[in-house]
Amino acid sequence: IAGPSTVPGVYNGVLIARVNTDIELAQFELAVRNLVSDVEDAYWDLYFAYRDLDATVAARDAALDTWRKIHALYAAGRRGGEAEKEAQAREQYFRFQEDVQNALLGRLVEATRTSGSNGGAFRAAGGVQAAERRLRQLVGLPPADGRLMRPFDEPINAPVFFDWSEVTAESLVRRVELRRSRWAARRQELVLVASRNHLLPRLDAVGRYRWRGFGDDLLDPNRDGDDRFDNAYGNLTSGDFQEWQVGLELSVPIGYRRAFAGVRNAELELCRARAILREQEHQVLHDAAAAVAELDRARLVSETAG
Repeated sequence: IAGPSTVPGVYNGVLIARVNTDIELAQFELAVRNLVSDVEDAYWDLYFAYRDLDATVAARDAALDTWRKIHALYAAGRRGGEAEKEAQAREQYFRFQEDVQNALLGRLVEATRTSGSNGGAFRAAGGVQAAERRLRQLVGLPPADGRLMRPFDEPINAPVFFDWSEVTAESLVRRVELRRSRWAARRQELVLVASRNHLLPRLDAVGRYRWRGFGDDLLDPNRDGDDRFDNAYGNLTSGDFQEWQVGLELSVPIGYRRAFAGVRNAELELCRARAILREQEHQVLHDAAAAVAELDRARLVSETAG
């Protein structure tokens, strides 16, 4: 767990490294999930933008027909073609024409966001071209290539019902945020175990074996004489001075202040990790309930509007 470190709070053992790898894998999975969710949201934002454009064009054309009829009455001086009515019909037409231009060209507004821990809500992307540019950005296409993207798939109109008990069970097991938090709590459990080991006396077996070299100079091949200590390198390679050492080292810190501080910190971090996990589970259940309720509301409203 702890690895070669002898400092409380600094652990890089194999088990902790494996847990850190699982946490990073969960983080990668979370990023992939968010990307797929953003692409799907951008796709349906573009679909809605086209539907909104079609409805706006139909309203604009109806306003144009109304203006033409009233303008004809105004030109003939007949009843129903009064100047204020003609001006009102003309103003309505140009207002719808402005809506058509905005629905086609798009405005920079906030789009749909459903990734992450919250359920989110559907928002129009502000127009066809703005929604298309966002989808192109997410899927890695250039902002413009002479073609206009149009969604091919149609949304499902059939009502969808979910089993709440199955939804809660799947959410608590499969949500990547919860799995990441569980791995983080597991890591803190291992850190607590390693921290408690520092409260025990440390007994190490030590050993040493080495060759020694003595001499007035490190290398002096020009020096004459039979003095065996005139060349340290030659003295070392002769092997005449070898030594070994075997023993035990017992370390008993007085008071274990650093060890107790490390244990206390590990306990607090473990409590924090578990509290975050419980709060995330609570939030996931509420998000699932909100998503199911929003699905039922949207279905009822679409049936009423249809």
